[in-house]
Amino acid sequence: MPTLVIRGDSDTLASREDNQKLVADLGSKEKKYVEIAEAGHMIQYEKSNAASYNAIANFLDGRE
Repeated sequence: MPTLVIRGDSDTLASREDNQKLVADLGSKEKKYVEIAEAGHMIQYEKSNAASYNAIANFLDGRE
């Protein structure tokens, strides 16, 4: 199953290492890790939310 993991670079609840391990451990061949600059744990409510929406759209459209 295609999987996209998005993390804000200022997230204090989910560490970069934990998220990268999650992606590495996924059984999916189609997976991607994206880190959003100047974002925390609640990206969808933050000023950087457009970057997360773009990452989702690009992933769903098959774009990098």
